[in-house]
Amino acid sequence: ALAALLCGVITRARDDSNVERLGGRSSFESQVETIAMAADGRERSPQGNMSGRYFGNFNTLWAATVSRSDLLSTTHESASRVALTIRNALNIQLSPKAIAAKISFFEDPRNSFPPGRFY
Repeated sequence: ALAALLCGVITRARDDSNVERLGGRSSFESQVETIAMAADGRERSPQGNMSGRYFGNFNTLWAATVSRSDLLSTTHESASRVALTIRNALNIQLSPKAIAAKISFFEDPRNSFPPGRFY
């Protein structure tokens, strides 16, 4: 519920201030926003080579696509719909199966040095 309220406040502040929709944000025409929470996993990156010099979010913990109109509204009903969307995303994306898949991805040696990457 707290995440729903915070995401609504941030969306309304961006809307009220006419913040430019830069790359990575959904288009105005889409009528949705993607909200996410990142986890700092730099210390545990493959070969530990992101520690101390990588700037940014290393691992998206969860993400949810939410109706912009619900985020812009201040009603309890809209906040409830946003909270439910976040809760559903958390249940799916933080399930033991989903976490095991993420761990498997990061531990797979093929992902440490993927072809085409500059080192």
